[in-house]
Parts: sequence; structure tokens; C-alpha cells
Amino acid sequence: MADGDRQEPRARSAAALQLLHHKHQIIAHETDLLITASPAPDEVSDDDVGDDLLRLIFMACHPVLSTEARVALTLRLLGGLTTAEIARAFLLPEPTIGQRIVRAKRALTEAHVPFDMPRTEELHRDLLPYSR
Repeated sequence: MADGDRQEPRARSAAALQLLHHKHQIIAHETDLLITASPAPDEVSDDDVGDDLLRLIFMACHPVLSTEARVALTLRLLGGLTTAEIARAFLLPEPTIGQRIVRAKRALTEAHVPFDMPRTEELHRDLLPYSR
């Protein structure tokens, strides 16, 4: 067993939290870059974005989902992480994360969330809290 595997649970938790904090800083920086590089929402027509990946991001981060479900689903669908990897990051059992992802997909289906870009006014409203 490697020395890293023998760390106390608190040390592993602290390391995982530090990694998540670092990832959040990177995401915040990238979001700032996207916001400053993007035209104002009122300058964008609903047909300007045709990227399926972006549609998937908006779908996975839909407000109908809890924050935990959004993160787990995004890491699975867009980040390519396995359920086991996501469970380790959350410090939760793998079946718990698996069920969280299944429930998130079911909630999107039941809410009839379309695989489509939000309209300009919805996009502006949803992204406004993240702009600085």
C-alpha cells in the first residue's frame, strides 16, 4: 500500500477539499474569461450558439436540479469522470453518487427539459449571478 493510501481520513478530506477549491478557482477564472470575451446577452441572437456541448452544459446545470446533482451530472457527462471518481471527490459511497446521477437524469426527463439553448433573456438571467 502506498504512503498516500495510509493518510488519515482528515488529511484525505483536507486534500480533497483543497483540490476542489483549486478547481473552483480555475472554473471561476475561466467563467470570467468567457463572460468578458462574450458579447452582451442582448447582442446575441438565439441562433448564434449551435454547439451541442454547450447545450449539454445548460441541460446538466438546469435550475430544476439541486446543486449536488448538477455537479455530479456535469462531472459525469462533461468531465468524463466515472461514478467512482466522483464519489471519491465527494467523499461519498459510489452507490449514492450513482443514484444522484440517475435521479438527476430522471428529473430532467420528468421536467421535459429540452436539449436546447436557453433564450437570450433566460441566459442573461441565469448567468447574471456569476458575473462580477
